[in-house]
Amino acid sequence: MIRFLRIFMLATALLGGLGTHAHAQPPEFAGSWTFKAWIGSGCEFTGIARISPVPEEDGSYVCELTAHQACGALDWTVRQTCTATPSSSNRLVIRSEIVEFLGADATDSYLPDNFLLTIDSNRRMFGALHSYDVYKTEWIRDEGVTS
Repeated sequence: MIRFLRIFMLATALLGGLGTHAHAQPPEFAGSWTFKAWIGSGCEFTGIARISPVPEEDGSYVCELTAHQACGALDWTVRQTCTATPSSSNRLVIRSEIVEFLGADATDSYLPDNFLLTIDSNRRMFGALHSYDVYKTEWIRDEGVTS
């Protein structure tokens, strides 16, 4: 019985060490991304984003995104600036401001696109688009493009 307990404790210690990430690399947010959100039947919401680190501020990021929303007769393409702030080891908060409407008149009906994302891998983030309502979203890194 004592031998079993020693083996169990040794195995637990060894396996427990595998689960720690003392030397794990933090998630890499910088780079080019494509995104989509599911905003309703018959509607489309897609876009591209570029996230860049702020050299003077450790852990801070700035970004630009262009979102395209088409829903029936409504069709907007909107360029936005944003900040991207890690909120925990695997979360990223993106807060946007509208810069301009491309190919359409500006409207008060379109709100800035803000995101709360969970890091799935260095290639994929998922979470919520917070705009007029809250919608499921997915971000995929452009292959071969990182900062």
